[in-house]
Formats: sequence, C-alpha cells, structure tokens
Amino acid sequence: MNLFDILLTIIIIVLFCLGLRTLFCEGMILHFVRKPFENMKSPAWNYILKPVVLCVVCFASVWGGTVFILLHGFLPVIELIICCVSSAFLIRIINDKMDW
Repeated sequence: MNLFDILLTIIIIVLFCLGLRTLFCEGMILHFVRKPFENMKSPAWNYILKPVVLCVVCFASVWGGTVFILLHGFLPVIELIICCVSSAFLIRIINDKMDW
C-alpha cells in the first residue's frame, strides 16, 4: 500500500462515518436504530453501543475498520490502525465544527 491508497482510504472512511452519523440523526431514516439506546445509562452497554450507533468519533473503530477490510482485506494490519486512528482524528475535527 502506498501513501495515496492510505489517504484515499482515510477520506472514504471519514465520509462513510459522517454519512452514517447523518443517517442516525433525529428525523432521518435510521434514527429508529439509535433512539432506544440514546438514554441508556448502563456503562457495560456503552462499550458496545458507542462505536456502533452512538458516537461518531467512535465509528472509526468499527465502521472504519469494516470499510478498510472491505477495500483492502485483513492483511495490512498496520495500515488498518493508521487509517482508523487518522480518520477518528479527522472526524473529531469535523464534528466539532459541524452543528448537528
């Protein structure tokens, strides 16, 4: 994998996670998936639910990893970690600037 592939994968992961976050927003088509879990106070469930439906920055770990594996397979583990961490960083910056 070269640098261009890594940067392109990071951009794809960021766009996918932000698009998924938009679909989970109130009034959108997938809000029914997120709504039952928004007020859940159990910390044990938060470790599972945050990266799947609740936290847009945490999406980069589960959904970003899934996108990376679909694009490049399981083999480049170091690139997987680099892409997930970098996309979480970019998602955090974009999420702080956006008004959801």
